[in-house]
Amino acid sequence: MDRLIEETYVKAIEILRRNSTEKGIKAADVGYNQIWARDSFITFIGSNMIEDPVLLKAAKNTLLTLGRSKSKLGQILINYELDLKEPRSFHAGGADASLWYIIGLANLYDVTKDKDLLGEALNHAMAAYKWVRYQDTRNILLIDSQPAADWMDNTVERAEITLYNNVLMLAATKCINKLCDISGKHLEPNVKLEYDELKGQFDRMFNPTDEARKSGYWPHIGDSEKDIFTDPPTGKMRFYPQFIAFNRVDMHFDSFSNFMAVVFGISDREKSRDIIEYSNENNISKPYPVKTIHPIYKKGDKYFDYDYNKLKPARWRNDSYRYHNGGIWPFVGGFYVLSLKETNSDRFKEELFNLARANSIVGKTFYGEECTRGFNEWIDGKTGELGGQDGQSWSAGMFIAAYMAYKGKDPFAFLKN
Repeated sequence: MDRLIEETYVKAIEILRRNSTEKGIKAADVGYNQIWARDSFITFIGSNMIEDPVLLKAAKNTLLTLGRSKSKLGQILINYELDLKEPRSFHAGGADASLWYIIGLANLYDVTKDKDLLGEALNHAMAAYKWVRYQDTRNILLIDSQPAADWMDNTVERAEITLYNNVLMLAATKCINKLCDISGKHLEPNVKLEYDELKGQFDRMFNPTDEARKSGYWPHIGDSEKDIFTDPPTGKMRFYPQFIAFNRVDMHFDSFSNFMAVVFGISDREKSRDIIEYSNENNISKPYPVKTIHPIYKKGDKYFDYDYNKLKPARWRNDSYRYHNGGIWPFVGGFYVLSLKETNSDRFKEELFNLARANSIVGKTFYGEECTRGFNEWIDGKTGELGGQDGQSWSAGMFIAAYMAYKGKDPFAFLKN
């Protein structure tokens, strides 16, 4: 067990060095010749902790490349195409790129204390935060998301008030306020948000009491769906809803967002333990850490575009237990393992080992491509077959983060201090 964990850690560093360029950290050195915002800043969580000069230089260049290519309105676009030498936004958009940019900047500054980061990069971050604030179309502080405006950019139809983007909004708000305090810079008064005020709105929306469900926004959902919010044995919500829209709520368990809430310090101790217990009871980490969604979407389910799904290429199709529909993403597995550490679970080392196993798989994907480097994009959640591209930066970065926790360090200390 110890040997595989150590070997996987060494290989993760090799992957990240290979994926580092003069413009920043690529998502992968094959198949993804772009600097993806969400991939890069998730990678930062682990890569910055080892304080490797090559990786720290690539991290700083990532911030500059994506910041300099932001939109005229301040939005950080989802990636920068190295071949085309230009940024891309695509039809899907992405509010999360701007939020991850702010979090990534705070992470790198916490590690390096490089005052240069409080100049140009912070200016980009402040512009990005202003753009994000304009996504509050309901004037409730929480932000709205269009379909496919986050990392789950496919046939799962989540939109409007999503858990994922609003967990990131909380973390980004804490980060931008802290960076502004350190630098002496100031957000515009109408843009600035206090973390506690935003957290209160988040809790009222995503962790409501019975009283809250009967007032404000909740009546539009209707009494007919009341039972979906609580777990019958306990009578309480054991995890956060995946998204809340004008007339509906999706109570599928969104692994990534719930585990982010745990490691970011957003969920309290009881809620964090409930999240972990629910995920363990439902074998979210089997056969490897960790499936993205529980239960999986099937034909006829609400919020799943089955007909559109059939039109997608195999590697991006949300068939049962594949891609975002219950597929295993090792980078999300890193957040799960760190959630176990955060809640003092005795399963931490066992699941770190299983994450090492997941990142060590080589062979052919189910559609015939050869994967030789491990650290795959995703794995079939039922069969364990490979899917997606190998050599992924965020898979490597999050394994390093989990490894560092194993060595007694907290990858999210910069969000808690």
